[in-house]
Amino acid sequence: MKTITYLLALYVTFLTGCYKQPPGKDKPSRTEDCQPFKKDEFNTLFEKWNNFLEKKDHTSIVKLYAENSVLLPTRKSGPLISVPAKVDYFKHFMEKGPSGKIKDAYYIIGCNYAVTTGLYTFTLTSTREIIEARYTFTYAWDPEKSEWLITSHHSSELPKK
Repeated sequence: MKTITYLLALYVTFLTGCYKQPPGKDKPSRTEDCQPFKKDEFNTLFEKWNNFLEKKDHTSIVKLYAENSVLLPTRKSGPLISVPAKVDYFKHFMEKGPSGKIKDAYYIIGCNYAVTTGLYTFTLTSTREIIEARYTFTYAWDPEKSEWLITSHHSSELPKK
């Protein structure tokens, strides 16, 4: 429960930090430039993430995550925050030969951030098991790297019927 409360507080703080006050109001508006995020861009980012997963490239996949990002993985206790913890998780997960596919996606897009949530499936080639799961990826624009980075990633198996 603490983790959920922490993540919700982090999410609200993140969203309020990106709020832009309408002109003519008492508070000054933010002056930052907003990097546009298109829904198709998520497909590209997911394909890049999934390609690293399929190639078993745990080092490159972790570079897609922001420095202080949070990973709540599908089949391991979390949250995973440090780079070594994420590398270790992906290294072991990749041994199973996972390949992901998006089934449903929903979006929230704002100034220099984007959230996508929905359902995806993983096929584990080592066991032929299919994992149906929920996901949420949050992204933030990194102006220094000129790229979108994952700031949080939550994945959990769908409940068995």
